[in-house]
Order: sequence, then structure tokens, then C-alpha cells
Amino acid sequence: MRRLIKNILRFFKFIPFVNNFFFEWKLSRVPFPILGVNFLYQRIFRVNSKVKFPVHFTSRVIGFDNIKLHKDSNTVGSFCLSNNCYIQALQGIHIGSNFLFAPGTTIISVNHGVNNEFKDDQINPVVIGDNVWLGANVTILPQVKLGDNVVVGAGSVVTKSFPSNSIIAGNPAKLIKPL
Repeated sequence: MRRLIKNILRFFKFIPFVNNFFFEWKLSRVPFPILGVNFLYQRIFRVNSKVKFPVHFTSRVIGFDNIKLHKDSNTVGSFCLSNNCYIQALQGIHIGSNFLFAPGTTIISVNHGVNNEFKDDQINPVVIGDNVWLGANVTILPQVKLGDNVVVGAGSVVTKSFPSNSIIAGNPAKLIKPL
């Protein structure tokens, strides 16, 4: 079976959009059937079709051009495996290496005021450091900066920035303990 899959992959390596989807990104931890389903929805059914990296077919990515992320297997694997995520990067999202997030994660980089006006005078992206782990159903709101080695508990709503080496949880998120 593995030999058959290797031969199929060798054949598809010459098709440019398949090559970018499967081979450019380090997808070693993502099972092949999930990659195939994500590929089908993203490239054939055109769900998140303009996103340059593989995304789970039930997730939505808006403002994908403003996302800066490392091409390591954990970060890209989280995008492939985590379902029902909403990532809105209109003001920008900067993601460090070895970033893990669970299903249901929401990252919002811009919001509007009470009178439905947008404040575009400053660009303040959401910044997520290296070795950050977001639990299930975590919401990160605009202008948040998370340092390196931060663990965010499931169901947390992160409304402010936190330093490196911390464990945070709650609604709104609070420092539980430093690492």
C-alpha cells in the first residue's frame, strides 16, 4: 500500500498546484486521507481556494495574505487537522514556529466600533510566539500578543497580551501560573 501511495505521489509531483499543496508544505503528521479530502474541498470545490497553504475543509480563513507563519509540520498540521476554526487576518496575524491549536479556535485581528466604524489608522496584528498551544474553542481578539511558550486553556477568551512562559485560561483569560 505504501508503495502504491509513493508511486501516486511521484506522479502528482509534476502537477504544479498539487506540488504546492502536498510537497512544498511539511505535512508529515497529517494522514494522507485527510490531506486528500482537504485538497478536494480546497482546490476542486473551491472552499478557501485562495489560501496558499492547506486548511481543514470546515475552517474559514479570511485575509490569508496577511498571515505570516512558519512552514513547520506542527503549524501547518494544525491548519490541516483542526476543524471549525475561524481565522480573520485583515490586520495581520504573525505566527511563530511550533504553533499548535485545537478545533474551534477563533483568531480575530480587527474589529469595529459601536457605530460600525472601522479604525484603520493603525495596524496592530495579532502576534503569536514560538511554542504556543491553544486549547479547543479558544478565542483570540485583536491586538493580542502572546509570548513564546504560552499554553492557553480550552474555552478561553484572550482579550489582552501575555508574556512568555505562561499558562493562561478563563473568560477573560488570566494568568494561571508562569512556566
